[in-house]
Amino acid sequence: MRPDFLFHRVRFEFGHDDLLDFMFNIDAKGETSASPTGSAADPLVYDPWGNIHRWQVFNQHRHPHNGHATDVATGEFVHDALGQVRMLRGFGPQGEDRAIVGLGGPTSFEHDRHGDRVRQQLRTMNGELVRESRQEYSADGSRRLAGHYFDAQGRPASPTGLPPDRADMKPLPAPPC
Repeated sequence: MRPDFLFHRVRFEFGHDDLLDFMFNIDAKGETSASPTGSAADPLVYDPWGNIHRWQVFNQHRHPHNGHATDVATGEFVHDALGQVRMLRGFGPQGEDRAIVGLGGPTSFEHDRHGDRVRQQLRTMNGELVRESRQEYSADGSRRLAGHYFDAQGRPASPTGLPPDRADMKPLPAPPC
């Protein structure tokens, strides 16, 4: 599923609505077992439109547990009225705000009238801007034209893991036919 997701063998349980309700880490006998991080079950909660709204991490005894590489017991997507993700945030076992590993704090998203993600901001747990990306699309929203990346001061910056000169990521021209 993800390289940092340490459920190596899983059992899925679906609800009466055919949506995935639980994912369990299982051993060779099919019994629920703890992963190397102590996580054993992930229940999923959906909004009325079928979007994953919240995921949780439980230990073998079904108690909230900081698990996987996310280091949170609960992760939450906040959706707008169109079902688009507006924010991603995490919580600890007691409901305390917690940063998801690799993010440092909540992430917010903006979409255009076509549903394309046009802006993404990562903030610290104190609300300070860490970095931002903006995407440009064709007038009809069918094609991404460019991506721009900025540091906390609004200066061009490269996307995480890319060389500094890649702050403006324009698509390469199409190969000749």
